[in-house]
Amino acid sequence: MSAGPELYNADLYSLAEATLAALRARGWMVATAESCTGGLIAGALTEVPGSSDVVDRGFVTYSNEAKTEMLGVPAAMIAAHGAVSEEVARAMAEGALARSRAQVAVSVTGIAGPGGGSVDKPVGLVWFGCASANGHTKTVSRNLAGDRTAIRTETVIRSLRLLLETANAASPFDIPCRRITSLTDQQAYAAMFYYFEHYWTTTQIDELAAMLGSMSLLPSGAPVDAGVTANWNRAVQFALTGGEAGKLEIKRE
Repeated sequence: MSAGPELYNADLYSLAEATLAALRARGWMVATAESCTGGLIAGALTEVPGSSDVVDRGFVTYSNEAKTEMLGVPAAMIAAHGAVSEEVARAMAEGALARSRAQVAVSVTGIAGPGGGSVDKPVGLVWFGCASANGHTKTVSRNLAGDRTAIRTETVIRSLRLLLETANAASPFDIPCRRITSLTDQQAYAAMFYYFEHYWTTTQIDELAAMLGSMSLLPSGAPVDAGVTANWNRAVQFALTGGEAGKLEIKRE
């Protein structure tokens, strides 16, 4: 049965476009690590012209040996949990991220059928992983219905949605924090308040403060609260372009 017409329909194309746009807006590149889809996720993304500025590379690791050789998934992990498992999906995503220039990687491992299923792992079970350069990895499983083509098609769709959600939900410090190791304390503090202004959650505040602190970028004794700056436009420009720290004044309301 041909998978072409279902995999490259208008709705999927639009989803791929939206996913690429969201990743592009973050300045992220993506890598894929695919087992049951055999490269179809990368294919859907690269079906869109101009995707080369976002798509870095794809790993098709259909066999267990390929997962170990190409992505560094421990053979012992596969033996203990099976190729279709949360542990392997996580390791695949993290392995693809580590072996690429990407800032986010998505992985899939599942049983597309018609054979290969069991009571514990039926046909249609797919584990997804999404690893980003801020150190976060999300895993989720789905039991998908239909024949082989339908399961693989739905896996591609859900993978793109996972990437889209990750890009849209991520705070902008996910990647910039990897790029500001040379900033002064004052610049880092300015950036921190800029992020507070736009991403107002306690979790993100605490996480950013921990990041900056671990990188020795958070000034000693600096207050960590939901303060805002009166000059946040200047603050972010200053922080991301590496201006002269002595000329920036931080004010909180």
